[in-house]
Amino acid sequence: MSPTRTRLLFITCVLCLVTVALPSFAKTHQTTRYHKGKFIPLFNGKNLDGWTPMGAQDWSVHNGLLITQGRGGWLRSNRMYKDFELQLDFRMSPSHATDINSLTNSGVMLRSALDGNPSFTGMEIQIIDDHGRSFGVQGCGALYGAVAPNVNVTKPANQWNHYDITLVGEHLTVKLNGHVIISVPNLDDPKVNKGIEGPPFWQRAKEGYIGLQSHTNEVDFRHIRIRVFSPIGNGGRS
Repeated sequence: MSPTRTRLLFITCVLCLVTVALPSFAKTHQTTRYHKGKFIPLFNGKNLDGWTPMGAQDWSVHNGLLITQGRGGWLRSNRMYKDFELQLDFRMSPSHATDINSLTNSGVMLRSALDGNPSFTGMEIQIIDDHGRSFGVQGCGALYGAVAPNVNVTKPANQWNHYDITLVGEHLTVKLNGHVIISVPNLDDPKVNKGIEGPPFWQRAKEGYIGLQSHTNEVDFRHIRIRVFSPIGNGGRS
């Protein structure tokens, strides 16, 4: 057989193998479709029904606001969640400080566990009084210790900010005051996990509690609501 015919035969065999493999590859990487439920309130504006304080007990409700004085611990939802969209408003008290460790500080926990640091058993979206400044992976809107917001749109202290956080599978999107500041298609991507604080995301919980952190100074919350995403059929094919 001539060298030319040998090369053509080899190429034909390779193409056949690729064609056979394609259906399996496509099936493995098929994107799951989700049903989006209705938004339901997580906070009733009257009391802590539906929530459990973890650690320090400094949470209170006044005039329809959920308030922490920043004395430690966190407040968690009674239910666990996996795939969802979470919306809430938060307002930070003035820090009267320039040191990052003394600034008004809180956070929103996602998929956190009962035991261990909720920022790292699940993940935390940072809340910190950094209007006009930037603190990278510790800045307001950051996926704490891992991904910095692409822009600082935090409002000054005493003004309301709005979070719209969507977490479906390993895809995380964070909107702050209407701006997409974080979009991570795959939290398990090794590039995302390089040099992060805490364990890699593929070792963290895939289902857990929604939480609010009590860290430094007063932070107020309101209009907390969630809608759950449910997979449709088998791999999204029904």
